[in-house]
Order: sequence, then structure tokens, then C-alpha cells
Amino acid sequence: MCSNLLRKLTITVTLLLVATTLLAVPVASAQGPTRDFNAESDFLTSLNSQRVAGGLAPLALQGSMTAAADGWALSMVNGSFLAHADDFLTGTPSNWIKVGENVGRGQSVNSLTSKFMTSPSHRANIMDESYTHIGIGVYIHPTDGRVYTTHRFAALSAPATDNAGNSSDPASGSRSKRSTSPASESESE
Repeated sequence: MCSNLLRKLTITVTLLLVATTLLAVPVASAQGPTRDFNAESDFLTSLNSQRVAGGLAPLALQGSMTAAADGWALSMVNGSFLAHADDFLTGTPSNWIKVGENVGRGQSVNSLTSKFMTSPSHRANIMDESYTHIGIGVYIHPTDGRVYTTHRFAALSAPATDNAGNSSDPASGSRSKRSTSPASESESE
């Protein structure tokens, strides 16, 4: 009888300890980074406003460059780091003449745009009159809420056409005529 009671007490205490331990362990967030399409649109509007105010043409959003920028922004937010891609030509159409990249991490589109515009190298990419296209990727970090962004810039030549209107790839020329701009990174608090 005593051993039965001792066994029941041991089982009860064990169950209580297990339940307490399970409840005491914080549940890790299963939510990952969130892609912020609104912030991507806001960056495009903000950067183009800066360009137009400076007498430059607005940048056109380019799909494959945006996909590449998105992939790099996701890598940065997943690793909680800020750095340039080893190959920021990824996703750039073959008719590129010049490319550049800005990356940033901060609290908002406005704070990052301000930081970009006060940084000479970031501003140079944004205000480069030869750039015609941009790809933008933005993610929000799941725990600290910071914005991670990648902006890929490119000067793209217009596709050459023959007299019949058929286009050909102008990128078959020498790559020595192409250039890359300095990549810049920024962090705002």
C-alpha cells in the first residue's frame, strides 16, 4: 500500500515537473522574415522622388533584378548581417552597361533613404544619371523588426533593332566597355 502510494506520488511529481518544464520553455517563433512589398514600392517612390528633384529620370523597376535583390535581402535578414553580394550581376539583363548595389538595414524606408542620401557612395548610385533600372528587395526581421533591403541599379542599353524591327542582343560586344559602380552599405538606427 505504501509502495503504491509512493509510486503514484512519484508519477504525479514527475508529470508536474515535465509539464512545468514544457510551459517554462519559451516557444521559438515559427515565423520567419516577412517580405514587405509596400516598403519595396515606398523605396521606389522615395528614390525616384530624389532623382526627379535632382533633374534625373526615374528608375524603372526591373523584374529579374528585383528577384535577385529579393534573394540577397532574404539572405541578409536570415543571417542577421549586412554585406554586399559576391556577384551582384545576378539577375541583371545581358544588355547592361553599368551596375551598382546599395544594401541597408534600419528602422524604416524613410530612415534608410535619409541615410542613403547622406552617404556619398549610396547617393552616387541613386543619383547616377546613367542608371535606368532598379531591382528592390525588402524584408522585415522577425524578432527585431529591422528593415533589410537590397537595391540593384543598372544602366541598360535599349535592344538594338534592324530595319524590320527585330531586336538583337547588344551585349555581344566587349565587356571591357562595361563598368561596375562601387557597392555601398548603410545602417541606420
